[in-house]
Amino acid sequence: MSFWGAGRTFPAGADIREFDQPTREPHLIAVVDYLDTVEKPVVAAIHGTALGGGLELTLSCHFRVASPDARMGTPEVNLGIFPGAAGTQRLPRVAGLDHALELIVTGKPVGATTAKEYGIVDAIIEGDLRAGAVAFAKQVVTEGRPLRISSEPRNGIGAPEDHAEVIAKYRDLANRRMRGQDSPHQAMDSVIDGLTMSYPEAVAADRKRF
Repeated sequence: MSFWGAGRTFPAGADIREFDQPTREPHLIAVVDYLDTVEKPVVAAIHGTALGGGLELTLSCHFRVASPDARMGTPEVNLGIFPGAAGTQRLPRVAGLDHALELIVTGKPVGATTAKEYGIVDAIIEGDLRAGAVAFAKQVVTEGRPLRISSEPRNGIGAPEDHAEVIAKYRDLANRRMRGQDSPHQAMDSVIDGLTMSYPEAVAADRKRF
């Protein structure tokens, strides 16, 4: 099965006007965690922009394909917040800590080619994106590829000291370019939680911090 955004873009993120309102069910975290339980391949077909919650939704899919002009990222720090639907946990597990912190701390989106280099996108589809996504899903089944669940490994992804150089690089970047802003550091703290905590524990801590 494939996820496809009707219209000109994949879901581009949350409506910030809802942030000060009571949470509506189902929360996006419930949706992304539910997709972990789906036994058939789920492929995100990304066109336009997949930003913030839109990118977090794609990360919960087993595979991601994109049109050549697609852009994706986590711009939340520009609003004084950080990814709030497990993006701080899933993105490092998909793209690695360095690339994840680049997107989360700077808030700058990347294009489809860079996203493929980072491991966020599995394939770039020329032409009809929906048809290409369906063909990709059929190929996954034919080849018997294992489903890639982005909340795994569920017991953490390493010790902070193993990533000390990368963490220091982005702490320094945040201090230099975003002086006085707390959100990049809070985002990094959530990412670092995921190094040692189990996925459910890190997501709970993440929500409290958010």
